[in-house]
Amino acid sequence: MPLDIFINMLHNNGITNKLDAWLTFLAADSPDDIIMLLNKYPEFRSMYEDIYVMCLNVER
Repeated sequence: MPLDIFINMLHNNGITNKLDAWLTFLAADSPDDIIMLLNKYPEFRSMYEDIYVMCLNVER
């Protein structure tokens, strides 16, 4: 399934299982979608923190 189609379905259905959580992690760029993911699956927080730190290091 293309990720853009998944994101459209996400807005209608929400995150219902771990597969949806992973696809949301890979595709979502909306803060609301990311917050929804982190509220339901907090284990993704550390991965977002790692990505944030990498982005900070790239700017330097």
